[in-house]
Amino acid sequence: MVNRLRAARPDALIVGLGAPAEMRWVMQWLDRLPPTLVLTCGGWFGFLAGNERRAPAFMRAAGMEWVARIAQAPARLAPRYARGALSTAALAAACLRSRFSSS
Repeated sequence: MVNRLRAARPDALIVGLGAPAEMRWVMQWLDRLPPTLVLTCGGWFGFLAGNERRAPAFMRAAGMEWVARIAQAPARLAPRYARGALSTAALAAACLRSRFSSS
């Protein structure tokens, strides 16, 4: 599969295996994937299949859809969102340190 992807030279690769399998697959093969944008589709298929509901429009407009998603599946999503928030904060801090140390 990876060789076929490399030969196809896609502009973007969307991986939909369900979390966390899709993240593990991307990490396992990342160094052999073609140089492209790689996205995991997370809850996208759940929305398409009607298994998950979107947040009300006012929450989406306010950037708070994650609150409604956690309310739908707290045991599954709260730990994942917490890890994501921590890793995002760590990356942001590292980027800021890098930016200010090089100037």
